[in-house]
Amino acid sequence: MKQYTFISILLLISSTAFAQNTNNRYDLEIESRYVTNNKSDAAFKATRIKQHLLAIPVKNKFLNIGLDYSYVNIEFREENSINHDLRDFHKIGFSLSYQSQINDSWTMTTQLTPRINSNLTDGIKSEDLNINALLLFNHSKSRNSLLSLGVIYSNKLGHPAPFPIINYWKQFNSKWRMNLGLPRMSLSHCISNKSTITGFAEYQGFSSNIGNDINNQSFRQNRTAEKISYKDIITGLEYIYKTKQCKFSLSGGYTLNRTFELRNNNKDTAYKFDMSNNFYIGFNASFKLKQK
Repeated sequence: MKQYTFISILLLISSTAFAQNTNNRYDLEIESRYVTNNKSDAAFKATRIKQHLLAIPVKNKFLNIGLDYSYVNIEFREENSINHDLRDFHKIGFSLSYQSQINDSWTMTTQLTPRINSNLTDGIKSEDLNINALLLFNHSKSRNSLLSLGVIYSNKLGHPAPFPIINYWKQFNSKWRMNLGLPRMSLSHCISNKSTITGFAEYQGFSSNIGNDINNQSFRQNRTAEKISYKDIITGLEYIYKTKQCKFSLSGGYTLNRTFELRNNNKDTAYKFDMSNNFYIGFNASFKLKQK
């Protein structure tokens, strides 16, 4: 249980990044990642599209509205028979975030994100629906540092629970900056005004509801599979090219730890797939479509 709680903290902070700085937000973001199977039971391809729709100013505050869609494709080994409609998963939702300036050093962001999260094999059921909630405080006395503290409530791993947030970003000079926290730790070197190379260690993962529950004689203690859970830790290098209106990045690395499980609604493992460490590749394209 302690391990799952720690990993959940890593995962959930990533969903708050866009709300930390209104001026640096991109209107459209497209992300793609691929982890090979290489003697594992499964390989994963994931694509995410985020669209920022509207920012409504309210005195010294902002109400932001956006859409978020993720698609995960799982490629199973042919000899693995436990793949009942588990190849395609979807996460569809919208976000409402409210950002306010407390004083010269502190800002506050609250966020509510209702979502549908399932393989949708049996339509949309109540178990497919979940809500994330966020309260985040950012502290900065200069443009060279940022401290983020807060709490998020989510069921990203299939069970609702609150988790703390802590993250510290620091720019040492025009060439070097670092990020300490969860889910990503990184050290970046600016090659030019537009190009940056980054070394990173990052936790990534997802969970989802299974539309049609699965029963199998090979499952532990005859448990029913009702949720899917995947987690990995990646180390690698990332190249970023950035202009005023867009940003592109290409990353590659290697996983340090991978876990892929089927679970019941009580978070008990019904089946654990055999997963080895493999190579990873990722791509991101972000665009500012509106004139600021």
